[in-house]
Amino acid sequence: MTYITRNFILGIFAVFLVTFLPVYVFAQTSASRAPRVYFENTVSEASIGSKITVRVFVDSEKPINVLELKVSYSGVVEPISFNEGNSIIEIWQSKELKNTPGVVVLSGGMSRAFAGTKGEIGTITFKTTKEGVAKFAITEANLYYADGKGTRATNVVLGTKSVTIREVIQNLLQPVENVTESVAPLDTESPIFGITDTLQNEADRTRIAIFQVTDNGSGIESITMRSMKWFTWNEWSTVSNPAKLPPRIWRYQISAQDNSGNTATHNAYVGIEILKLLGIAILSFTFLIAIIYFIIRR
Repeated sequence: MTYITRNFILGIFAVFLVTFLPVYVFAQTSASRAPRVYFENTVSEASIGSKITVRVFVDSEKPINVLELKVSYSGVVEPISFNEGNSIIEIWQSKELKNTPGVVVLSGGMSRAFAGTKGEIGTITFKTTKEGVAKFAITEANLYYADGKGTRATNVVLGTKSVTIREVIQNLLQPVENVTESVAPLDTESPIFGITDTLQNEADRTRIAIFQVTDNGSGIESITMRSMKWFTWNEWSTVSNPAKLPPRIWRYQISAQDNSGNTATHNAYVGIEILKLLGIAILSFTFLIAIIYFIIRR
């Protein structure tokens, strides 16, 4: 009886291993699948002087809410614009196209975490400048999970892409495709400001402005800011998100311009500085009244 029971238990255990172990292994492998950042475009060849649009996507099974990317490109192309109209990124910190030759830097965050496939980060448009092979590569990708801890994703798969650039040859049986941006409706809509707030940086006690601005047409080209300390504005300057505010200002404006030239401006006020300014005005007015009163009494 003991022998039969032992064999029965061993048989059940063997059936369990054969049936459920592959499922368990697959589940573990699937759960640990690393995120992927990659390119998508529809051409492999282009002529000199044409434009190549390269879309950047991310896949992640676990929700992410912050990302930082570096995109490298070879010297036969140059970036001319970036369109984030369909991007999953809502608050941009950096969209550097031309600050560092050969590198595009993109970084930002999401109020709603993203999980899934083909999450569009944005579309970079390049102009071809000479013959050669245009090589595009994600050289650095820092993705952070929305787990409340800011855990950085590891083993992120980085994509590459290449496009052959050459002269257009007349009467060629199979001419090289002259790639241009797809014809889109004329963008007449201005950028739209969303979340905007003034916070205090606890590290150095300075104030920063955080903002959300989107443009679903041609995409944001530049963001500038100016501020008012007393009663005059300072000069406009290019800023990123978040933007450090000068000390003791009571008002500032943020202006966003898209790639079609449409602009939008957002006005904001620093409440505590307004109170200080109002207090100074009240004291000054009271002092002036007191002086006038004493002069009259004399």
